[in-house]
Amino acid sequence: MKRILRNAPQAAQRPSRLCGFTLVEMLVTVSIAVIMVGWAAPSFLQSVRNNRITTDTNSLISDIALMRSEAVKRSLAVTMCASTDGANCSAGNWTSGRLVFADPDGDGSFTAGEDILIRVHEPMAGTDTITVAGLGGATFLQVTSGGLLPGAAGSLKVCDTSRSGTYGRSVDLIATGRAHLTKDVACP
Repeated sequence: MKRILRNAPQAAQRPSRLCGFTLVEMLVTVSIAVIMVGWAAPSFLQSVRNNRITTDTNSLISDIALMRSEAVKRSLAVTMCASTDGANCSAGNWTSGRLVFADPDGDGSFTAGEDILIRVHEPMAGTDTITVAGLGGATFLQVTSGGLLPGAAGSLKVCDTSRSGTYGRSVDLIATGRAHLTKDVACP
């Protein structure tokens, strides 16, 4: 025991080696991290925008497929229209939301108590938009009880307005009511 007590004061007097990083090492590490984040951020933003367009397009295709299946199941016309408030059809702005409803009278407008609401789709996120080409400039799409799309064929184009190029998606509709997806469509 004497030996332990004798060595204890000597250990306390010896300078111990300090552990850690120098300021230069820390600055180099932080600089490399900032460069890597700056390099990766633009490609990550591009991926987020592409995924948002894909999600919005898939949602639109899902609503069209739902229209067809509900029309055949219910033996009624089913309508999809643009809606800004989630309760009524509104003219033209498909970006602000959509309603899908069974439309027994086939007038293309939602009437509470008369029509059967099937789905309410919220407004699209970010800078994505939907534009109608063909379809007679339709403010609504309607599928007959047989699942067919009366009238002219056309397309709904989903684009990101924050960029230009071939980033868009086009949902092409034919008289049979089927939707066909075209990728890498030019957007204005």
